[in-house]
Amino acid sequence: MVVMTATAATDDSGPVEYYFENTTNGTFSGWTTNTFWSDSGLTAGETYGYRVKARDAEGNETDWSAVANAVPMMVSLVIY
Repeated sequence: MVVMTATAATDDSGPVEYYFENTTNGTFSGWTTNTFWSDSGLTAGETYGYRVKARDAEGNETDWSAVANAVPMMVSLVIY
């Protein structure tokens, strides 16, 4: 799993929404007021690219952020 967090934005027109996207496999969050998004079902050791954009209550959108890469790791959990 990869968790992406955007820097919170503000706007006088009302709440700001965010749109997160995995540029490698095309999964996305849809528009949400959450500043974070979890992407699951990924392959450990594979590199995935992510980006985010924001929009205000009037529908004005920012440009996409730069793509940031993430590599999910395999985690082993041993319970005694």
